Amino acid sequence: MKLLYCVLILSIVSGDPAQAETLDWKAGAAKIIITPTEPMYLAGFVSREVPAEGTAMDLYAKSLAIEDRNGTRFVMVTLDLVEVTYQLRDDVVAAAREQFGLAPESLLLHCSHTHCGPELRYTELEFMKFTDPLSKERCLRYNEFLKEKIIAVIGEAIEGLAPATISYGNARCGFAMNRRLKSDKPTGNPYLNSPNPEAVVDHDVPVLTVRKADETLSAVVFGYACHNTSMNISEWHGDYAGHAQGMIEEAHPGTVALFMMGCGGDQNAYPRFGPILLLGICFFIPSASLSPLGRGRRGFRGR
Repeated sequence: MKLLYCVLILSIVSGDPAQAETLDWKAGAAKIIITPTEPMYLAGFVSREVPAEGTAMDLYAKSLAIEDRNGTRFVMVTLDLVEVTYQLRDDVVAAAREQFGLAPESLLLHCSHTHCGPELRYTELEFMKFTDPLSKERCLRYNEFLKEKIIAVIGEAIEGLAPATISYGNARCGFAMNRRLKSDKPTGNPYLNSPNPEAVVDHDVPVLTVRKADETLSAVVFGYACHNTSMNISEWHGDYAGHAQGMIEEAHPGTVALFMMGCGGDQNAYPRFGPILLLGICFFIPSASLSPLGRGRRGFRGR
């Protein structure tokens, strides 16, 4: 997780992190709702082949644009989706290059991997699985809707570029647990999808913060290496990452909180599958994310 954030920053930084923060940067952040407006199938859990029954929490696309003193730009977009397909990235890259002159290597699209978001389908082979002929049309409409929303939020972040300081910190949060348990059976899958408290786990919460010239908080980018599978409801929902972002934004009005999923393929949140349990674990992520905002944060200088 630490490496991920270093890569993001080093793509637009030369030299070592500065000891003092200066207004070498410009930054802008924005968010937009991407909740489907038509019935669509939920993605994530293979055993759950049903359309969403409603909206328990809106889904968002969020963007953070950063520009160094030489005018080099980098834009990250986080999405409350289970995946970022190559078709979606290709479409967004083409539109962002045309509208904003943004190079493909300067654009990061990242999903939270929530299992309460819509399925993204693009090919006839994928559409063959539908029994309702209207589902294909809804998918195609959502694909275009999603691309337009992402381009809009990128444009809003770029338009909002203003002098800023950028710093980072690191915290820890302990609700993730390894979910690969070795089976004692001689045949079948050698590993079970089951809690394994003795196995490797990553509890780091890297945090990137952006502050305006007046020191007010503009954006918080935080990550955690854990599946967003705390909820198995049949409604649109951002899972623990959605709740955590909402809590940070509520605590700091006007701030855009962006979540970046780490390498959490082998980690689930425990306990899980209940609204009370979800709120319990969600309390720890915002607390961890906000803890590096004060003392101990390190700044970056632009080129």
